[in-house]
Amino acid sequence: MALASLRYDYGGDIQETKGGMFVYDGAPTRFYEWKFRTHIRWEATKPEDIGKTMSQIVDSLRGEAALIAMDVGLTDLM
Repeated sequence: MALASLRYDYGGDIQETKGGMFVYDGAPTRFYEWKFRTHIRWEATKPEDIGKTMSQIVDSLRGEAALIAMDVGLTDLM
């Protein structure tokens, strides 16, 4: 039963926003790739552009990931 819930994901349909951010919907199979791409984008951000980058990151969230971001709240995210 437990193994049936694990699905192989070959990563064939990677989506990005217009700003080039990796779209993440909260799927466990995509978490590490999202984390890696987002971490690189965050580390490359200049201090004066942090707000813009955070906005792009939140804008790229969908489904469960977006709901969790809403629960965390604007103050904590910024």
